Amino acid sequence: DEVQTMQVREFEPDDDVVAITFNLTIDGVIKSEFVSVMSVELANTIADQMLGGGPVMDEPEPAPAPAPGSKSVTAPLPGTVTQILVKVGDAVKAGDTVLMLEAMKMENSITAEAAGTVKAIRVEKGAQVQGGDVLIEMA
Repeated sequence: DEVQTMQVREFEPDDDVVAITFNLTIDGVIKSEFVSVMSVELANTIADQMLGGGPVMDEPEPAPAPAPGSKSVTAPLPGTVTQILVKVGDAVKAGDTVLMLEAMKMENSITAEAAGTVKAIRVEKGAQVQGGDVLIEMA
């Protein structure tokens, strides 16, 4: 199956331009991705034509909060998850790299701030994340 998606990556309600990520996914694998900066009007027109949906300018839903009492690893900036280096049940030390995030064409090592055990992984490889999104929950 071929799926085309577009996602607003940077958006402030008063801005008249946005950065949009376009993905072409075939059988669950991202085959092509690019980012384009455009006017809000053009972004909404493309959304209507490409996705058959309404305007893209709705605020993105906030990431779900971590479970009470859990530790979490959050995205420090918007980007794409390129590697997940842990699995549920893994013991992690403070400073261990738990995943890789590509942002602004650079690979960023995302590390655990505290020791713990991986309780849940909230993202998958290829996911687009925003700064502050919960990536991994630890107990």
